[in-house]
Amino acid sequence: MFHSRTIFVLVLFALSIVAIIEAANNNEKMDKSNVLKSLLARHKRSYLAYRFADGIEYVVPEVRETFSCAQREYGYYADVGNNCQVFHVCVPPGQQFSFFCPNTTIFDQRLLICQDQYTATPCQEAERYYVVNQNFGVLEEDKLVRV
Repeated sequence: MFHSRTIFVLVLFALSIVAIIEAANNNEKMDKSNVLKSLLARHKRSYLAYRFADGIEYVVPEVRETFSCAQREYGYYADVGNNCQVFHVCVPPGQQFSFFCPNTTIFDQRLLICQDQYTATPCQEAERYYVVNQNFGVLEEDKLVRV
């Protein structure tokens, strides 16, 4: 039996090989510190992307992993590819945390909540309301983005 530490070392080794190959393909100079930074960034970004609590298969039978937080500002984002039953919290640079809404609800991008699918903003309009994420941290009412 492998111990968790042994498995971690093996995974880290495999990821370092991938990072070195990618760097070689991109003609980048990779020293040890760059390899480690690349590994940590990749691990940090993807650790909780599309990792869900038990029971998601009852709400979203087939999760499509098409959404990415790359190049997105901090905020909550409806996953249109999963009919807004899934939403993500993006934390720059590129960290992604994925969640699913309770059964019969979808993520309402305009209000940033899971809501009954019949009263929520239609999922196909969600991307139009991604701008509401610009309101995080805004303290002055006249500077809020209105939708």
